[in-house]
Amino acid sequence: MARLPSHGKPVDVKKCLELYNSGLSINEVGRRLGHHHAVIKYHLVRHNIKIRSQRESQRKPVSSEKIAQMYKSGISAVEIASELNLTYQCIYDRLAEVGVKTRSRKEQIEVMKKRGRYNISRGENHKNWNGGITVDTSGYRLININGKYIREHRYVWENNNGPLPNSWIIHHLNGKKLDNCIENLAAMPRKSHSPKSIIEPFRKRIFELEQEIKKLKKRTG
Repeated sequence: MARLPSHGKPVDVKKCLELYNSGLSINEVGRRLGHHHAVIKYHLVRHNIKIRSQRESQRKPVSSEKIAQMYKSGISAVEIASELNLTYQCIYDRLAEVGVKTRSRKEQIEVMKKRGRYNISRGENHKNWNGGITVDTSGYRLININGKYIREHRYVWENNNGPLPNSWIIHHLNGKKLDNCIENLAAMPRKSHSPKSIIEPFRKRIFELEQEIKKLKKRTG
């Protein structure tokens, strides 16, 4: 039998049962006691405690009417979810259940501002501003141009050569997506993007580098 993870400390079974019976989820009990959720479930089953379904867990211990009251008082759905250990979607489901109309995006922002939970800083004034440079999930560097993020290699190429034709892409000759110097960029039709089609740009770049090496040798010779 596989050994359940216990984070190196014994489980307070009495507290475990008490917290779960109070309405907390298995995951929340695990977080509070510092144990993996599988460990908590093991002890609940061992003590013949019926495991609630996800829907049942989300319905306890606060009623939908209470949630609606909190929401109408000006507390956001996110704050309610956090306070009650419920999911964000569960709060909206419970509000819909008792016929409460949820706030629009504009109204949500106003509520957040009143509660001091909305950061109106943008761009350079935002606390997380990093100079307008980031990297996307594909590994390409993005730069902020007039409030819009675009891929740096495309910006560099078009800044030197004009608009990129439709269905064309830009290839990094040395294979490094973050090396966006113009000498490392070669544009070509997407359908022609293959090892054979990029041989010529490689040859051209190699020739340019050879010429640069010769010039450097003359200067240092």
